[in-house]
Amino acid sequence: MYDNYDFDVRVHTLMDAVTERFCALLGENLVGIYLYGVCALVYGSSEYAIDDAARNWKFEEATFIAVVSEPLCRSTKLALQRALAELAPLAPPLGIIMSVVLREHCGNFIYPTPYEFHASPSHVDPCDDTPKTDSDLLAHFTMVMHRGASWHGAEIEQVFAPIPPKQFIATFMPLLPKNTDELLQDSYHHIANLCRFAVWLKSGWFSTKEESFYAYSHRRPAHFGTLMREAFEVRDGHAQQVGRHKANQFLKWVNRDIELLLSSPEP
Repeated sequence: MYDNYDFDVRVHTLMDAVTERFCALLGENLVGIYLYGVCALVYGSSEYAIDDAARNWKFEEATFIAVVSEPLCRSTKLALQRALAELAPLAPPLGIIMSVVLREHCGNFIYPTPYEFHASPSHVDPCDDTPKTDSDLLAHFTMVMHRGASWHGAEIEQVFAPIPPKQFIATFMPLLPKNTDELLQDSYHHIANLCRFAVWLKSGWFSTKEESFYAYSHRRPAHFGTLMREAFEVRDGHAQQVGRHKANQFLKWVNRDIELLLSSPEP
């Protein structure tokens, strides 16, 4: 376990190194680098965030978006790929997840959203000229807008435009599990996404996965707390799965909440 000061130092060390390499490789084409997710919380706190859950380096990933003015050539994409591999030792154990997108797509919404380059521990970009899109990017843009940090370059509000609620709903709904079996395939992330979506519909607040557990389970039946603890145990590798019965109860409850909130005039 690392304390918050150590967490913050690690984030700064990584992102400063990312900035140095990206500036060298992209030059004037680089508009900015925008950090989001738990690592961006070095700039703030939350009513619901709990240090050992929301600020644990061991169970985190570094997530950011780099924005450019012009499309990337193949050699630049390959250079970015090599740079990220070299920076990996500075990243959290779950790695770096990032995308390079054109500035024109940060305010002129297209779904799924085109991107120039993407990197994550589970994805190796082919670095070719084939057009690529990502259905998750609009949700990531929203996190940048509401909870992100402008690490380098233009300010967030100069680059990203607010995403209309109807567009965000259309983007997020396909990410949600449709039944208990699907939820149990990736219980931690599916439960978190359901909580995040319900919290946003109710309050307009964009939470991280960890915060969403506490925000949604607040003043809910006691067995929700048990399910949340089981989900964290799955995330941390201490359990294989959450209980099916509790997962089924949770899914029915949260889907009812979501249906009621979606029927309201505005989220």
